[in-house]
Amino acid sequence: MIGALRHVRVTAAALCLSAALAAGATPGPQDAPAAGPGRQSPEGGVPQATRRHYSLAARVRPLLFWVGKDNVGEGHISWLSRQNGERGYELLIGSLPDRAPRRINRWGYISEVEEGPAVRVLGFMTEVDEETYEQAEATSGGIPQGSRPFKVIQGTVAGATATSNVSGVALSDKLTLRDLDKVAAQVPAPGGGVAMAVPAGTERGFLFAMASLLRENVETAVRTGAPPVSTARSYVYGKKLYEVTTRSSRLLKQTVIRGRAFTDVIDSQFEARQRGKGGGAKFRLVYGTAGDLREVPVRIVYRPKWWFEADLVLLPDPVAPQS
Repeated sequence: MIGALRHVRVTAAALCLSAALAAGATPGPQDAPAAGPGRQSPEGGVPQATRRHYSLAARVRPLLFWVGKDNVGEGHISWLSRQNGERGYELLIGSLPDRAPRRINRWGYISEVEEGPAVRVLGFMTEVDEETYEQAEATSGGIPQGSRPFKVIQGTVAGATATSNVSGVALSDKLTLRDLDKVAAQVPAPGGGVAMAVPAGTERGFLFAMASLLRENVETAVRTGAPPVSTARSYVYGKKLYEVTTRSSRLLKQTVIRGRAFTDVIDSQFEARQRGKGGGAKFRLVYGTAGDLREVPVRIVYRPKWWFEADLVLLPDPVAPQS
């Protein structure tokens, strides 16, 4: 198992398709000001945030049976709102080297936040592709010993136009997901970026698309007693158009996840793929329909390979970071 888990990669796709799905809730009365990258704005005030905490488990299937390890990392999802009506979503997820086999340190962060008529996107993650690795070398004069390249995605979606910029930066390989602010402070300013046209009706990011999709699924289930058979949203990510679709859903009166009971939840299977392309990514989401868990995921399961599965489960709130 350890030998297989050492190859686990938290990539941009896994980041977006496993935990960013949780962008469906609206902040409630327990909201409190939150600090973090990209949360200050000259207009509208400092965003208020509802934050949920998740435990990350991983499972592998080397032969016929699944073998897993709990608590190899964590996730944090925030729903933001300002007094002027602007809103946004943030996700931080990954492994922690003091818990994960072979001290694996893979993590990423992404945010989509309204600022006036635009949505600004910021994301960075410890896994990079070859192109970004070369960019990191070019901008830093090589990858110094004790460093690792981070992939950085920055973009703006405003009206019918989206602009995106992808770059790389070499940072200390000791930085973990709990060093979010340190990494954000070293993210380079975006360059000119690549612009693309955004068709009418397209959501301004994956988090916004999932927020809308979960809301429709929950509202239909509450109104009719059953979730819709199929729902879909188009969205822009980077310089490409995608579509995320609800493939199936079932309403559960009660389910038990890792010994904890949840009532009145929807268990849905989703698929996201680039528009006009095949081979989409499939993932599962269990989310609430009532109370303070309405539209909030209680479980997120992503299986990028037949032999590997990542499983995020909601922790009781309030909760302090685990050591």
